[in-house]
Amino acid sequence: MPANKPRKRTLGSVISQYGTGGLSPRVPFTRKRTLSALSGTGYGGTTIGDFVSFTTAFPYLLVAKQVTTSFENPGWVLLERMRRNPSYRRLPRRLKPIENRNFGSPFTTERQRYRGSHDSDQTATYYSPTTGRLVRSYLGPVFAWRSTNSGATSGFPTISSSISEAEMIARGTAFISSTIPTNPVAGVATFLGELKEGLPQIPGRALWRSGMSDYRQGGSEYLNVQFGILPMVGDVVKMARAVKSSEKIISQYVRDSGRHIRRRASLPAVTTTEITDLGTAVTSPSLHSTLYSAGPVGNQTRTRVTTVKWSFSACYSYYLNPGENALGRFARSEQIANKLLGTRLTPEVVWELTPWSWAADYVGNIGDVLTNVSALMSDSLVIRWAYVMCEERVTDTYTTTGVSLKGGPSGPFSQTFETVRKRRRQATPYGFGLNPDAFSARQWAIIGALGISKGPRQL
Repeated sequence: MPANKPRKRTLGSVISQYGTGGLSPRVPFTRKRTLSALSGTGYGGTTIGDFVSFTTAFPYLLVAKQVTTSFENPGWVLLERMRRNPSYRRLPRRLKPIENRNFGSPFTTERQRYRGSHDSDQTATYYSPTTGRLVRSYLGPVFAWRSTNSGATSGFPTISSSISEAEMIARGTAFISSTIPTNPVAGVATFLGELKEGLPQIPGRALWRSGMSDYRQGGSEYLNVQFGILPMVGDVVKMARAVKSSEKIISQYVRDSGRHIRRRASLPAVTTTEITDLGTAVTSPSLHSTLYSAGPVGNQTRTRVTTVKWSFSACYSYYLNPGENALGRFARSEQIANKLLGTRLTPEVVWELTPWSWAADYVGNIGDVLTNVSALMSDSLVIRWAYVMCEERVTDTYTTTGVSLKGGPSGPFSQTFETVRKRRRQATPYGFGLNPDAFSARQWAIIGALGISKGPRQL
C-alpha cells in the first residue's frame, strides 16, 4: 500500500478525533452580536463662485443587534463536525447511532431589524429664482423619524414579558395532548360513562310539552343541543370512523411501534395593529428651509403591529406488545382496542365525566395534563424530544407625510423598526415543566432502554 494513501476511517476514529463532549453537562451562555449597520454621512452643499462646496455634514448611524441566551451543547457541535467528515458520511446508517440522539437546547433570542424607504442617497436642490444658478443642495438619505439609533434614542420597540414560563409550559402540554400517537380514535369509555346520566332529550320536546307557549324553555333547548345532542353525535361518528378504518389504523399502529414518530404542530398567528397619531414632525436630517417645496414640518404616525406565533416539534416512541404468549396476546389486543375505541378507564376519562369539567378547562389545562398522564403511563410511551416555541414580533413603522424636497423625493417617508423574540423550551421524556429527579425507577428504565439518557438518572 502506498505510504501516502489515507487510511480508511471508522466511526470510532472520527469520535476519537473530535472527542465525546456530547455527553458532558450543558453550560448556559449568552452571545451578543451587532447586525449589519446603516451608517454614513449626508452632505449639504452651497455654491461658492462657480463651484458647489459640500461643507455641512449630516452623519447618521442605525445599528441593530441580536442577543441569544442558550445552553452550550458540545454534542451538537460534535455531530455537525462529523457530518462534514467524508469518512463519517460513507458509513452505513446502522453505524450512525449518534444521528438519533437529541442535541437540541432551550434558548431565548432577541433580534432587531431595520429598513427605511429613503435610505439610499437622495438629492435635493434649490436654484436661485433670479439667476437660475444652483444655490443649495443635499446629497444623502432622508429619514422619516431619526437618523441615530443608540442608547436612550433607540427606535427599536421593547417586547414586554407578556408570555410567562407557565404559559409556555401550558402551551407545550396542550401540543403534546393533541399529537400523542397512541391517542384513541374514539372514546367508548367516556361515552358509556355519560350514558348513566341518561340520553339527551329530543330537540324541541320541552317547547312541545309547553304547548309552544313557554319560550323560556329556549335556554334549556340550547343547552340540550350544545351539551347533549352534539357531543353524542360526535362520539357516534368517531366510533363509526374507527370501525370503518380499523384495518388502516391497526396497520399503522403496529408499524410505528418502536419507531421514531415525529410530529409538528402550530397555531395561527395572532396579530394586533395599533395606529398612533404623533402630530407634527420633521424629517431627519433637518435641512435648510429653501430645500423644501412643502414642509419641513409634516404629520407623523406610528403603526405598531404585534404578532404572536406558537409552534411545536416532537418525536415519540411507544411499544406494542408482540404477543408471544397468551398473556402477551391479551395485552396486545387490549392496546389495539384502546387505540381504536378508547376502552380504558383513565384519569382523563374520570375528569371528562366530572360535572363542569368543561368549564374548568376554559380557564386551565387540567384536561390536557390528564390526557398526557393517561397516555404516558401506559404503552411504554415516552417523548424522545419535544420543543415548544413562542415567536413574538413587534414592528413600529413611522410614516411622515406632507414633506417634499425640491428636485428630490416627495414622500411619504417611512422607517420600520422591528424586534423579534423567539423562546424555545424543551420537554422531559414525560412532559413539560417536570423535574426528572421525581421520575420513578420504571420511567428511568424506559428512558435508558430507549437510549435517551446520557448516564444513570441523567438526561
